[in-house]
Amino acid sequence: MEAKVLVVEDSAAQRFVITKILEENGFKVQSAENGQLALQSLNQYTPDIVISDIMMPEMDGPTLCKTLKQDRRWQNIPVILMTTLNEPSEIFKIIESQADYLFLKEFDPDSFIAFVEDVLHTKDNNVSTSNDGAVLVSVLKRIYPVQGSKEQIARLLISAYRSALQAYDRYYRLKHEIKEIQNNFKSQLKVKDEKNQYRYTQISLLVEEIRTPLNNLFQIFDLLEKAEISQEYDIYLHLATINSQHIAKSLDDLQTIAHFKNAAEQIPARFIEFNLRECIDDVLSPFSVQSSKKQIELISHLPPDIPEFVKGEPNYLRHVLFILIDNAFRFTEKGAVTVKVAREDEGEATLRLKFTVQDTGQGLNPKKEKELKQLFQQIDRLSAKVSEKLREANPGLFVAARWVHSLQGKMDFESAKSGTTFSFVIPMEAAEAPPEIIRLGKNASLKGTPILVLSEEWLNGIVLEELLNSWGAEVKVTNQAENVVATLLQAKRSRHPYKLFIADSGVRSSSAFKLLEAINKQKDLANLKKILLTSFGQRGDAIRSIKLGVSAFLLKPIKAKELYQTIQTVLQIEAPSDVLITRHTLKETSRPLRVLVAEDNRVNQKLMMAILNKEGYEVELATNGQEAVNFYKQKPFDLILMDMQMPVMDGFQATRAIRKLEANSNNHVLIFALTASDDPKEIQGAHNAGVDEVLRKPLNLPALKDILKKYLQDSHKIAIEL
Repeated sequence: MEAKVLVVEDSAAQRFVITKILEENGFKVQSAENGQLALQSLNQYTPDIVISDIMMPEMDGPTLCKTLKQDRRWQNIPVILMTTLNEPSEIFKIIESQADYLFLKEFDPDSFIAFVEDVLHTKDNNVSTSNDGAVLVSVLKRIYPVQGSKEQIARLLISAYRSALQAYDRYYRLKHEIKEIQNNFKSQLKVKDEKNQYRYTQISLLVEEIRTPLNNLFQIFDLLEKAEISQEYDIYLHLATINSQHIAKSLDDLQTIAHFKNAAEQIPARFIEFNLRECIDDVLSPFSVQSSKKQIELISHLPPDIPEFVKGEPNYLRHVLFILIDNAFRFTEKGAVTVKVAREDEGEATLRLKFTVQDTGQGLNPKKEKELKQLFQQIDRLSAKVSEKLREANPGLFVAARWVHSLQGKMDFESAKSGTTFSFVIPMEAAEAPPEIIRLGKNASLKGTPILVLSEEWLNGIVLEELLNSWGAEVKVTNQAENVVATLLQAKRSRHPYKLFIADSGVRSSSAFKLLEAINKQKDLANLKKILLTSFGQRGDAIRSIKLGVSAFLLKPIKAKELYQTIQTVLQIEAPSDVLITRHTLKETSRPLRVLVAEDNRVNQKLMMAILNKEGYEVELATNGQEAVNFYKQKPFDLILMDMQMPVMDGFQATRAIRKLEANSNNHVLIFALTASDDPKEIQGAHNAGVDEVLRKPLNLPALKDILKKYLQDSHKIAIEL
């Protein structure tokens, strides 16, 4: 029978490492973040051994140990306290807690497992004392008798502990000396030039930008293992995907910087058309885990007068906002972190947008305020060099301000006891939205649909009200949960019932579930459709949602397109079901893009099929133009990727043949020519044959998606992840 271990450790990384080592050696492991949670776990799970950190929030290791030893149910469970030996007097606290064993944190895995097995061997064999009064100790599964008085053994152990402290002290001094040698070596190599320092700072910040979503993944994987139903699994899988995508984007920028020949370079600016709302949502998404853990609301507001599609530099904007939001979370313990966008171009021809990131922390001290003012002033003066002291003290804000400055903008801040607000204004251009976005915004089919929204945060309520109004819905927003049931019943009795109730639960979902329970008790509200929005789903939320008749469970921040699609799907449901709509199910129910690849080169075939299949597209392969024409006759496609140079029938002939077949119908399949040639005659020949676009080989997926936006009128129904 495998031994059961309870690991109590507040550090997610340490908890992960200890758990992994134990599980790889055949132990069954349960974990808790602090002593209080460990006690709750013990009511349902009785371990053979408890391994606990000493310093933890809520309840530390010694207090946990003392509690266990004073309770008859748990007093015989061996407790190992893990220490770094930072504090010499710690041993007396450990002895007082009645802990059974002590083990150093910086351990070798094999030594750690051997120690745990010895503890269990002692417990399993009921090893305590011999007949002659000697204390029996298990070392590497062998029993050794130890004779002597309690005073002698105590003095011996304390002196051994002091010797261990001295050895540990020598180890740390040696470690410090090695670090100093490394730092001296680095300082000799380090160029004092500000340009080199700037590149180094950019790299450091991108590494930090990876750290947040990476830490999130550790927590999400833990939740994935414990997911009880598929809908719960879908929610956590979506969170993992968001964080993985953010890591991938940052790694791309790291790779770009690593190849710079000139140290003065920064990430290249690319001024393109992009969806501003989705750009901001993508930045906010990795912070949803922190939002839930710290119980801090994460809010964004893009007013109706701001164009949703703009032309600008989305990559710089994403990085700057990430730095400012990350900074806000570090210094905020309660309240909210809010991202706002406003226009600063009244009466001007150009579009100038002001972005603000506001927290509810303690504010900056006067010294820090003065420091940041000097930093921003020096960056604004093109001729002035930024002080190395200011730069090193504020690396994130330094790079953020430099990026803003390169976009012809300016960084500023305001601070008070109620929090700090960082802001920057940059010029942009309004861009024309793709056809599917235009329809979604102006011709959406929610006209006249009565919707009641409960929002704990007034700004979130405004955001939802603006979105729903833009789709023609009849919206009422309230922040008074106690009046919701009465409001719903009154509307029902007046024969103008609400068709949909949206509960925006903020960082705490418990109050929303209580309200949903109250709604469920009303027979007159049995047909009411319900959507729950939350900052971060807790274990069991999906099951509770299904039991309470919730049709959709979405994690914030919510993208406009996803919210609209969710509402449309929910309103079409005729009767309650056990299916809970999540972002994952929305994607699964969308029709994949149907693509025909016409390509004769085997290497190109494998590459293109791999890229397109990975995106979830339905892909067919034709090895020449004649096969492509035959496929077209047999089944419909959304897109044909046509190589122009193929045997039997080339791409020019195949395109003309398909267009001829279309002449007698109202159909028009998209045909994108693929060519490695720069010859203008070949490109013009492809257009003359009837292709819609000419793409260069090899296939570039992001470029393909950008071009598809112009053509697919029903792209919100097709899973192409635009």
